Amino acid sequence: MCARRKCRLAPACLLDMRVCIVTNEFLGVGATGGIGVGARSLGRHLVAHGIEACGIIPRSPQLLSPTPCMDGISVRTYDRLDLRALTREVRAADADVYHYFQASLGAYLGQLAMPDRAHVVECIYPRDWSDWRIEFRLRHRSALGLVPSFVYFGMRPATVSARRADAVQVPARFLQAKVRRLYSLSMNPQFVPMPFDAPADVEKSPLPLLVFVGRIVPRKRLEIALDLARRFPTLRFVVIGGGIDKGYSGEMRRRGAMLANVTFTGFIDQATDHGLFNYLSKAWVLINTAAREGLPLTFIEAAAHRCAILSECDPDGYASNFGYHVTDGDFARGMEWLLTNENWRLAGERGHLHVAREHVSGDAIKSQLSVYDESLARAATMPRGRYHLTM
Repeated sequence: MCARRKCRLAPACLLDMRVCIVTNEFLGVGATGGIGVGARSLGRHLVAHGIEACGIIPRSPQLLSPTPCMDGISVRTYDRLDLRALTREVRAADADVYHYFQASLGAYLGQLAMPDRAHVVECIYPRDWSDWRIEFRLRHRSALGLVPSFVYFGMRPATVSARRADAVQVPARFLQAKVRRLYSLSMNPQFVPMPFDAPADVEKSPLPLLVFVGRIVPRKRLEIALDLARRFPTLRFVVIGGGIDKGYSGEMRRRGAMLANVTFTGFIDQATDHGLFNYLSKAWVLINTAAREGLPLTFIEAAAHRCAILSECDPDGYASNFGYHVTDGDFARGMEWLLTNENWRLAGERGHLHVAREHVSGDAIKSQLSVYDESLARAATMPRGRYHLTM
């Protein structure tokens, strides 16, 4: 019996474990958002703790090697439209634990492919009907172009993947009730914080600096941030992120070019460039104007760097506790409040203390390993044919 199979039957042998991260994006392979950053961060921390980790992602035009190794994580790829290829890669990974970054059709197929292994579904970005309505209303491509995403993440197989998983987890507490309701789970999913070590010291800009971080797509509503820049011409605004929709992102760049206090940096690859954290170290306020969010990794990163958060979305109270929660659409009022009596600084300090307490990488990975341990124990007691095609 191989070491990995022993680990599956004896969950305490975590150092002999192999974890496969299945995700639709991965930092270092093309432009990514919080999911890609989170996937690579998890793999990197697992490797640092002596766990063998690999990843499975859709092939990207930017990928130079078919099986690159990043931070000790071997990355396997497949054609995004070929789900049989995904299944083959899941089998080839031969992992003890498969960690899926989203309940999805892919997670469902992975469970079918390796029924005698442990399967963990992390619901980072769960979307209910109201979320999908926003997705289709503020879309960056045609409605028809969104159908594959809806089929992959929004239909019955995604629900089944969550209900059949050996463990379901979320990166934010407010998502527990939503995920339980969305996938009709018998209990709340486990909360596992994202690992992120807050820097001890940062040096803030002597003059007000405000940053927007995110994809330049309609759902992020960058036009609201640019309107703030127009109304506050003495403040400096930096927009960090790339655009998928050339029409929308092009229009936002044209608007920004007309404002002397706005700078666009484009996408910053955290794998090779520390520019994002350099900006956050200097920034006073992170502006989030998105119509909806999960728990954006940028909230954690900004709070860790003592930035106040100005946002209409308030996941886990990040805006209301560590900045200003916009409840009436009036971002300008929130901006004025944050800049009065250094409210931004006090809010940023509270955010820093929160991240330093809750997202310490060592503690976060211990929580993650505990989830793997429990999922291995559950998988070891389940019959081999527990997954089947009937939904």
